[in-house]
Amino acid sequence: MFGHITLSNKMAYRRRTFSLTVLLLSMVLAGCGSSMEIKGNKDEGLRLARLLRDQGRVEAATDVYTRLDSRNMLKGA
Repeated sequence: MFGHITLSNKMAYRRRTFSLTVLLLSMVLAGCGSSMEIKGNKDEGLRLARLLRDQGRVEAATDVYTRLDSRNMLKGA
């Protein structure tokens, strides 16, 4: 009797699994949105941009330089 899974139990299990998956995915995405901001000073930003450039990630490095420039942090750099 314990080995039998009824259709209603299977549907309830799928519904709970789906709900848990949606919850976890939303939590992960919420955490990603808050980490998109560049924090730190000009030296850290330049170091990050140069590291990205050296790794061949030119587009990402350009984005960092653009953000630094929009904050007027590249004056005299």
